[in-house]
Amino acid sequence: MYLSNTTSPFLSYNSIFQNRTLFSANAGLSSPAEKPQIALQTISDQIVSNQTRDEQLEEQSKTAQIWKDTYMKTKEDTPDEERSTYVLELYLGIARLHLTAAERNEQEISDFKEQLQGWDQTIQGYQDILDGKAALPEGQTMQSILWSYEKAKLDREEFLQDGITHINRYQYNELSSNEITDYNIKAIFGENKFAEKDPSVWLIDPTASDLYSEIDRVLSEAQWVAEEFRQGVEHFYNILRKRGYGEQYKGYLESWVDPTDSYFDQTEKMNIQKLMIDRLMKEPLQQL
Repeated sequence: MYLSNTTSPFLSYNSIFQNRTLFSANAGLSSPAEKPQIALQTISDQIVSNQTRDEQLEEQSKTAQIWKDTYMKTKEDTPDEERSTYVLELYLGIARLHLTAAERNEQEISDFKEQLQGWDQTIQGYQDILDGKAALPEGQTMQSILWSYEKAKLDREEFLQDGITHINRYQYNELSSNEITDYNIKAIFGENKFAEKDPSVWLIDPTASDLYSEIDRVLSEAQWVAEEFRQGVEHFYNILRKRGYGEQYKGYLESWVDPTDSYFDQTEKMNIQKLMIDRLMKEPLQQL
């Protein structure tokens, strides 16, 4: 309900048992000077009073819901070209914010895949040496290569689990489960295309038999979300441009995501991992 907090089923019970006047009436039940009928009538009157107030609150809630279902629906049915500039600016901003989040997710999935490939290339390089498919680097022993190989596999697994956990934190399900977000998306697109999707399509399954295909699948879904919001931004921008606001909002057409601000680049831990990959590619670790 639109005003669900005001129509809580606990409201009437709380107000009955917490009201001081009612406590006074209850106290009178044990007093010889108070007639039981008077006390019971007092309680009855208080209950009726609370029920009346609750009915009034419920009526207000119904009125608010009717207003939302009629007036707001009328607003939704208004063609975008006929909306006020203020509303167009509002929806442009909402679409831009969603686009930024989607672009960031897209960027980070790409970064994650690229760095995971770096780990796998490093591990494969050691594997080739151990299998005799590649020459043993000068000054190294097979034991040092084996130690570096095992260490790289452990670090790769840690990176994999951390990366998947981070990417799967993106709450795409809120695009359909959050009432306000759902309303805004319907205002932008006329419908909520994202509600048709199972939220699991945006999650990387770490148990997938082909992990890179799984990452590509989720990346494709993220790109689809970004493209949908990009079209929304362009749509509202073009209407505003025709009204003379093109220069003011031209920056909304550009990406707001800094490629160097990715989770997989900005943290010291990830930078160390990248340096480790580069170093392992050039020189295996020496066993301590």
